[in-house]
Amino acid sequence: MVKSFPIEENYRLSSQFIRAAHSDALNIAEGSAGTKQEFNYFLRISLRSVRECLVCAEIAFRQKYIDMSKLSQTRQKQLKYQRC
Repeated sequence: MVKSFPIEENYRLSSQFIRAAHSDALNIAEGSAGTKQEFNYFLRISLRSVRECLVCAEIAFRQKYIDMSKLSQTRQKQLKYQRC
C-alpha cells in the first residue's frame, strides 16, 4: 500500500506504517517463545500494532494517497485479526 504514497512520505507515514506492520508479526513471534501469559501479552501488543496500521490507512485516505476501496480492505483485515 505504501508504494502509492508520495515520495515525501517515505520517512513519515510510509515508514510508520511499515514499522507497525512489522511490529505486529514480530510481537507474535516473540511472544510465541514464552509462557502462555507472555504470549497473551505480546498478542495484545500485536493487536495495537494492527490498530496503528488502520490509523495510518485512515490518514492515507484523508490525504488522498489511497482510495476508499483500499481503506475498506484494510478495515476488513483488521476485523479478521481481531477475531483471532
